[in-house]
Amino acid sequence: MLYRQFEKTSQPKVSILIPVFNREEFIGDCIASALNQTFSDIEIIVFDNASTDKTWDICKEFSLTDSRMRIFQQCKNVGPVRNWISCAQEARGMYAKVLFSDDLLEPDCIEKMQFKMNDDIAFVYSSVKIGEGEENSKINYLIGGNNKIIKFEEYMNYIVTGKVPYSPGAALFRTKDLNKNLHVNFKTAISHDYENHGAGPDLMIYLLTFENYKFSYYISSPLVFFRAHPGSFTIGSRNKDIINSYRSVISLFLRKKKSKSYWAKYLAYEWIRLIFRNNYIPIKKFISQNEGANTKLEYILFYIGIIIYMQIILKRLFFSVFGKKSES
Repeated sequence: MLYRQFEKTSQPKVSILIPVFNREEFIGDCIASALNQTFSDIEIIVFDNASTDKTWDICKEFSLTDSRMRIFQQCKNVGPVRNWISCAQEARGMYAKVLFSDDLLEPDCIEKMQFKMNDDIAFVYSSVKIGEGEENSKINYLIGGNNKIIKFEEYMNYIVTGKVPYSPGAALFRTKDLNKNLHVNFKTAISHDYENHGAGPDLMIYLLTFENYKFSYYISSPLVFFRAHPGSFTIGSRNKDIINSYRSVISLFLRKKKSKSYWAKYLAYEWIRLIFRNNYIPIKKFISQNEGANTKLEYILFYIGIIIYMQIILKRLFFSVFGKKSES
């Protein structure tokens, strides 16, 4: 492992972590957005995963201009998740903000996020802008017009319906929680390539962290920009294998940490979504693929979940049709 770093005598409050591999086109803007934060008590840690382009040279140039930067390079490519872990292990701040190398922070991101952290808050996250460029981006993960404190059950409902980001790049964590809850792999019923695509380890940081706190905190204004381009995870996450990986880790978490009814309700919702997308999977197979043992109780809970969600769908359909007619 190669080291090039500038030491600070005092511990920063927030560490901004930038894991990177072959991002010469974007890494400069990414680092600049970290250095230009209105909150100054920070360090920026860059861990290059043995890039083969000019990424490392760009990082070295930045490190010469600002003493808050500490940069590192792997001797060989260790895969994305292990590089995330290397980055987190170097953090000296009380809080850690992951910033992926093709993304950007708003200037007041760290200031606003760290201000909302307290003993009861697991993490602070915001809505995000997603697009090829900031000027043509769209805001995602809005759950209302105001900032709000979120309880675990509410947060899980947002996960099920896709209303919260899975990427840790949208949130501020305690450094100790990030190091504790960032894992390379998970023993799910069907194995996935978690180590090399990161879909699963990223979301589990949120879930495992939330276990030990009362709330999370949501900031409605987008404080992070996720760049969508052919090589980005934002685009890659639409892949079927990635979707199945997320379903597996959510199922594992609910089965191990929550109740069977919560787990079955989630699977029922996912199964119905597959049906509406013309992707039928036999129920027995679907349950066994997602941490089930195909017991009688599981089937009962699963069918109850289907009834609950079909009622919700029919109610929404009724109001969308007849509600408009009554207005006219």
